[in-house]
Amino acid sequence: VKMTDFKNEISCELPEGYPHQTFSGGKPILYAFSCALLEQETETGFLYTAVNLDSGKKKILSCRKSPLSVKEVEKMAERIQRSNITGAGRYQIDRPLGQRISFNKALSILHYTFNKVLPQYGYNIRQEQIDLAEVVLATLAKRGTALAEAEVGTGKTLAYLIPAIIAKRGRLNDGKNLSLYPDMQYADMPKMPLVIATSSIALQKSLITEYIPELSHILLKNGMIQTKLSAVLRKGREHYVCRQNVLNELAFQRDSAVKKMLELLLLPKSEIDLAEISRLPQRIKKRLSVPGRCFNTCKHRRDCPYLDFQENARSFDTDIQVTNHNYLLADAIRRTEKKTPLIPNYQILIIDEAHKLLSAARSMYG
Repeated sequence: VKMTDFKNEISCELPEGYPHQTFSGGKPILYAFSCALLEQETETGFLYTAVNLDSGKKKILSCRKSPLSVKEVEKMAERIQRSNITGAGRYQIDRPLGQRISFNKALSILHYTFNKVLPQYGYNIRQEQIDLAEVVLATLAKRGTALAEAEVGTGKTLAYLIPAIIAKRGRLNDGKNLSLYPDMQYADMPKMPLVIATSSIALQKSLITEYIPELSHILLKNGMIQTKLSAVLRKGREHYVCRQNVLNELAFQRDSAVKKMLELLLLPKSEIDLAEISRLPQRIKKRLSVPGRCFNTCKHRRDCPYLDFQENARSFDTDIQVTNHNYLLADAIRRTEKKTPLIPNYQILIIDEAHKLLSAARSMYG
């Protein structure tokens, strides 16, 4: 948190989510970073102590002859933030293992994000957008299900992204997640991703390349999250490059221009998403795609970019899994059949463009 941000962090009222309590060791004169600053008059002057509202830990910050002046208040907030008892900031979303954000605090952060933060970056906020975001947050808080309809221009993408990120990073459902997957370790449950399933490729790409990176940048810059948001786009295996198939194509390819493009696909960290390889003809792309099954005898198994991608995509280090309706339903079918899921266990599911889910279900289930 920068020095210029301490003024926004300081509050004269007890933060939401904490019971009104009496403090031993002085009178609370301000609140910052989930701590109260207590002022106690002594025989020789004034003693200032910070107490963490969650843990109850205390730390003496200053002993002085005169009381704090208005100009010195921000410096005292900075001392609280740098102390070893500091807690989450007033608008900080991230919570460590064992702590969870309250619904009232989550709602306060949601309103702050829409009303104060986003307008600074050129976003035009509508009341309908905030109303939808509140519904999403309330639904997530009780692990319920909501069906929402929004007219064009409402800004529904941010209306579901922001409350979902607050719920996920703030561990809103830390305790309720215990009943979802009985075989999982408790420490892994708060890390479970949120899944966003859409119908159109354009929206999937916009989420990965525009919405999520921009929102991550804004939240980081304002000290609301501590690490950037991570997201991955999940598709069926036929959408990715198979190294062995590239070599097979090279052996019979006579077009020198195509050969050069194929050779580039064999380089380390080369593009494996066929949709992002624009100059190759579609008929060749089909021959390069990952087959329906990868065999253990494949000599490229240990250094296969596709398998590496799959392993990283299944990691709980990824906040958001973006996919299409068919892939989501394929995952559901595999779970029903007790097979290895395509998507890691998740705590939040958002189905965007849900009016097209029925046709996807007919296609997948028959």
